[in-house]
Amino acid sequence: MNILSHIAPKEVLSSAQFVSTAWYEAANNAYHWRDVKISTLDNKSINGFLWTHGKHLSSLTIQKTRLSRKATYNIMHKCKTLLHLDLKKVYTCSMVDDRFCFLVSKLKTLKSLILPTFTTIQTQGFNHLCKLVNLETLDLKRNSTIQNFTHLSRLKKLKDVDLSGCRNVDDAFCSHISKLKLERIVLSYCFSMTLQGIRMFFSIKHPKLRHLVLNGINYTSDIIENCIAKKAMNIETISMNSLIIDQNVYMSLKQLKKLRSITIIGCSKIKDFRIFKHLENICICRTIFDVLGSHGLVAFAARHKHIRIYLFDNYAIGNRQELFTRVKKLNNVTVQYS
Repeated sequence: MNILSHIAPKEVLSSAQFVSTAWYEAANNAYHWRDVKISTLDNKSINGFLWTHGKHLSSLTIQKTRLSRKATYNIMHKCKTLLHLDLKKVYTCSMVDDRFCFLVSKLKTLKSLILPTFTTIQTQGFNHLCKLVNLETLDLKRNSTIQNFTHLSRLKKLKDVDLSGCRNVDDAFCSHISKLKLERIVLSYCFSMTLQGIRMFFSIKHPKLRHLVLNGINYTSDIIENCIAKKAMNIETISMNSLIIDQNVYMSLKQLKKLRSITIIGCSKIKDFRIFKHLENICICRTIFDVLGSHGLVAFAARHKHIRIYLFDNYAIGNRQELFTRVKKLNNVTVQYS
């Protein structure tokens, strides 16, 4: 078993298990097949593997292949103890639709379901997914066909939800899920959602909420101070993406006492870095700021060497070699360009 742990699963199945009786027994031991990632296999091979080894699986990741209807049937019938299913990187022609949701809803043990972007799942299919009573993680991005997400409130054990880019996520949805004990919520670029929806969600306390990602929302200092800071006092990570977000909003972040990481994408100019001195990680992308000066990036990073700063596609530095050289000398700053 130790030897086989250093061999790719594909080789174990195709050749290593046939070396001897002892190797065959070791290769088919359930310990090896609890967590499996299937990549670039044809459907015949996937179906064969699920048929013989599905009973051992607790975590299954399928990527770079087309998920067929037969494979979904095999997942339902053969993977009776499956806890985590990750289909994030299957091809867009995969059969992830309402029928898929109906079949997957039979896996009552499932705790984590990560689906690809741009699925054709409609409201009926989504309602089937909401029958997975043990589901703790749901990732369903950029869906434009689901009209009503309110049945998500049935998933009482849900901790992590990502519905980024779903056009029909609105203020009413925020009200329905406000009673869930979420630890992470990602609703970026849900343009039917407004600040009123944020107020509805934070109308009750969320002591378990740690990570808040609402890119595209026009945060105000009032929302942060009187809604988020008072109702979700344990937030550790927040992400912002809107030109309306300015220095007043940055200043209000100090009300989040346990905030450790912040991502700022395409926001207004950062005039004073000192307001971030209580953080551990700062990610800045496509946002202007002062590089030099007493309140600029260089002085701040040199004074707070324990804070990691990540700069992506940064307009403040651009192609100016003298600024780039000054920043690169700082060990706690990472600069990358696309």
